[in-house]
Amino acid sequence: MISKKHRMPLIIGTLVLSLATTLAVKKIKHRPTLPGSAHPSAPSQDSVKVLHVSPEILRDYSLVTTQLAEVSPTEEILLPGRVQKDLTQTAMVTARAPGRVTKILVKETDDVELGQVLAILQSTEVAQAQSAHLRTLLRFGLARRQRARSDDLFRHQIVSAKDHELAVMEFQSVKSELEASRTQLEHLNLSKVDIRQLEKKGTHSGELKIRSPIAGTVLERKAVLGQSVAAEDALFTVGNLDQVWIVLDVYEKDISVMKEGMPVEVLIPASEGAPEILKAKVARIAQEFDSATRSAKVWVEVKNEEQELKFGQAVSARIQGIQHPDLDHQIQALPLEAVHKIEGDSILFVKVGDTDFEARKVETGWTSDRWVEIKSGVKTGETVISRGSFILKSEFLKN
Repeated sequence: MISKKHRMPLIIGTLVLSLATTLAVKKIKHRPTLPGSAHPSAPSQDSVKVLHVSPEILRDYSLVTTQLAEVSPTEEILLPGRVQKDLTQTAMVTARAPGRVTKILVKETDDVELGQVLAILQSTEVAQAQSAHLRTLLRFGLARRQRARSDDLFRHQIVSAKDHELAVMEFQSVKSELEASRTQLEHLNLSKVDIRQLEKKGTHSGELKIRSPIAGTVLERKAVLGQSVAAEDALFTVGNLDQVWIVLDVYEKDISVMKEGMPVEVLIPASEGAPEILKAKVARIAQEFDSATRSAKVWVEVKNEEQELKFGQAVSARIQGIQHPDLDHQIQALPLEAVHKIEGDSILFVKVGDTDFEARKVETGWTSDRWVEIKSGVKTGETVISRGSFILKSEFLKN
């Protein structure tokens, strides 16, 4: 228990000590910088921190740099689709006449030329057509000789004009029959070379060569050796794989912005890394919706010269060039992979030295699958890390 006599000096001593401590702290805070002392470089106003990354990490991971670019703020739609044959580049090869398959000269995946023989049939109908053609050819030869003899006799006024006219008419009639006979043989898939050989030999064989009507690849082979086939039976499917279709199902909300000729990027999935991208365009748009799915089909035409795409393959198609309704001017943007969301802030990494990177907050706006608008935080000409920036994000989170 402190007596009244000693309490007052104790209170005064405590106040003096407290005042002295306060003055000492203020003196330290306002101490002037000594001559020759160094200041660290001041980061930018929006800087979060500067990262120093070891050369070993930079050597192991490839960083791709970019800068602000002016882009047109168009929307993109990513849709699933499947690869189908381009029906304008595909042919069903039929027998053209009933017969029996005696030879098969190609298999699936074989490349064939226009007019190449795919198989050979033995056909009674073809034999009958060849025989009839040879008979017509004999009649034509006789009518031609009679016409020539009649022309000579008429010039010497040995035959009447009426008899000469009958000879001319008979010649023209048989000539027309011969032309029709040749056309019938061509319809049965005999080439002009086959017909000339038939006329030269003068004997029919009943052999029918099944030829490819287009150049392309044998996509399907249904012909079997010894098989009896009808005229309408499809024996082969031949297609040009250099161009295929991607069929997309587009919902009602998106179909209104679709137009023929719009650019498309077809994304082919890869087992590792980013998907392969092929350029394409919208070829046509269906005029009716599927009542069950409320979607319409859109056909995308794509060049497939390296044959990366296979029929039935599942792919994605990115439709580009859809104008944003509220933005009709170009904007400053960066690739989407350059900007990261960290604790609610948009952060990117600006290169400020060989191994130094500034983590910086930015204000973003319009965003697509590829671009993000940068409203503030980055100046034109500054070097920003895009691909590979996840390594810097990892270093940032560690620290």
